[in-house]
Amino acid sequence: MDTDEKRLAYSFNRAVRAMAITSSTTAVAFFANAFSPLMNIAGFGIFAGIIVPLNYLLVVMIFPPAVLWYETNILREQKCICWGSCMNNKKNVKLTEE
Repeated sequence: MDTDEKRLAYSFNRAVRAMAITSSTTAVAFFANAFSPLMNIAGFGIFAGIIVPLNYLLVVMIFPPAVLWYETNILREQKCICWGSCMNNKKNVKLTEE
């Protein structure tokens, strides 16, 4: 494994754990609203309590492959069309000129 890959794996593992903790506490807080006597508040609590863990799963399972696909297929093919690529090229020029 390359050092960049090791750093990425370490960061991803650490972020996954941190997001799991925050998502679970947020979901529990929303599920607590299910005991509200107001029907709208209880319904919202159940809905949000289900959506937060689903969002966590989507972020953990779909976002990293999407970023890799974007970097390998889209970003490398661009010839300074978008703002991000142009800024990266300008930074490289400044670093070599100094």
